[in-house]
Amino acid sequence: MIDASEPGTPDWWLIRLGTQLAAEQPRLNRLDRYAQGDHPLPFGNRRARETYRRFQKMARANFTGLVTEAVRERLQVTGFSTGASGDNHTDQDAWATWQANQMDADSGLVHQAALDMSRAYVIVGNDNGTALITPEDPREVIHEFDARHRRTVRAALKVWDDDTDGDTHAVLYLPDGVVYYCSPQDEMATDLWTEAKWVRDLEEGNDGVAASPIPGVVPVVPFINRRRIATGGMGEFEDVVDIQDRINITILDRLVTQAAQAYRQRWAKGVSTTDEHGADSNAFEPGADLL
Repeated sequence: MIDASEPGTPDWWLIRLGTQLAAEQPRLNRLDRYAQGDHPLPFGNRRARETYRRFQKMARANFTGLVTEAVRERLQVTGFSTGASGDNHTDQDAWATWQANQMDADSGLVHQAALDMSRAYVIVGNDNGTALITPEDPREVIHEFDARHRRTVRAALKVWDDDTDGDTHAVLYLPDGVVYYCSPQDEMATDLWTEAKWVRDLEEGNDGVAASPIPGVVPVVPFINRRRIATGGMGEFEDVVDIQDRINITILDRLVTQAAQAYRQRWAKGVSTTDEHGADSNAFEPGADLL
């Protein structure tokens, strides 16, 4: 069990950032679903919901995905330039590192996540003396800026579930080191972000602590879309989600009206519903060839 009672300690940062990350999961998951076109089904008549189910699925038009794609397809890294005079070896080395990490292709994943969910990350590491750059999902990573220097990251946290051992793992990045944690899932994962749920992962480093790959710097780089001072960032379509919902509902109403008017129903009084043999007649079943 860890001790998060003292502010500024690694254990304190773990609980602080983990709680913030958990609180953002519903918003980030909602934005991701909208980006993929998995919108909430538009509301239909509550008494005939099952009848409308097919129409509800057909009514979803993914304009939110087009909003982000229109921006993403124009974002492409073509090279590096430090602006320094003299030779360009530094720029060439940066580009070589970029390509060695397949970032010429994977940078699009970072752009896509930032546009969809308001932010994304890359984490810089050390792989046997070679720089390692990994794109990261904002639902697994969170950071906190320095209040005095808003582009300086004070601390960052990456959390993921390992389906091989069933445990939840976390890596805390601080300027002076990297701290590894583990939360064994022997019981139901309720109140995950409490001290009793976490222990240091002693298999990593000395007492779960390793040196920072970039001494004095948190090696986590946030990419924030539509930056704002008060609220951080916004998804590219986050402020037009209501319009997307309105479009879906309008399409649903049109589909239902189209189907109802195509096979318009009438009523009659005093008419037998059986044929000459006493069997139920299909004369009143809706259809293009029936009255």
